[in-house]
Amino acid sequence: MRRRSGAADLRKKAQDRHRRKGLTEAAQLYAEAAHAYQAEGDADDAIAMLSDALSAGGQHNDASLHQQRELRRLLAGLLARERRTGDAIGEYEELLKSGTPDSQSLQALAQLYVVVGKTNLAIERLRRAIDRSIAEGEITEAARAAGRIAELMPDSVEAANQHAALLRNIGDEGLLPVLERLAVMHRAAEKLSSEVAVCREMLTLAPGRDDVKKQLASLYTRILEMDPHDDDAWQGLRVLDPDLAEQIAVLLMDELHEARPRSKAG
Repeated sequence: MRRRSGAADLRKKAQDRHRRKGLTEAAQLYAEAAHAYQAEGDADDAIAMLSDALSAGGQHNDASLHQQRELRRLLAGLLARERRTGDAIGEYEELLKSGTPDSQSLQALAQLYVVVGKTNLAIERLRRAIDRSIAEGEITEAARAAGRIAELMPDSVEAANQHAALLRNIGDEGLLPVLERLAVMHRAAEKLSSEVAVCREMLTLAPGRDDVKKQLASLYTRILEMDPHDDDAWQGLRVLDPDLAEQIAVLLMDELHEARPRSKAG
């Protein structure tokens, strides 16, 4: 007769305690049994056990509800790892309905929606994750969710700006590549002033970036060609490249003596 595994022993203890004392007292044993089943390579039994425990009737006090949520979170994660995506989505959604949603569960659910091609639902869950993380002071988590939205919406300046804003708050080294993407977006939209602001921020983070200096000088030159009286552009160009500023001043000498035109920098 084959000896029962350690996971099976834990499962029996959990079920016995569940019957005698309720889920609150049995939840830790269920969690230990689930981890033991995983270690034995038997995720199916872990999933079946947790599903049975959650479907059983019993007390519904605050402690019990908390334990149910924790076991459901464990079950949802197991289902996701086993690629049972539809079932995992269902469990995560039940988890979110049963109390205040946590950012990590919202982000895990969003990824499952991406897998099944429901990008709009994924983005909505990620936005909720950002709000939840900010409310809890977890800005790193908020930035992670915002970065995922930016990946799912690669043409959204708003999404990239939100990601950048959150990264600034935590001093994350990932800010520079996000600013690079923003600069490209502003360039495509011909928003010269916005691109200037982003390039200037990039230089504060990476003062040795000659490519950014060259692009910024080009932007200042274009702005001055449209509005020779733009003081900010003159000041920026003189700091960045005094010789070029002098050459531009000579070329635009006539315009500099005319009435101040309206800027088209955007």
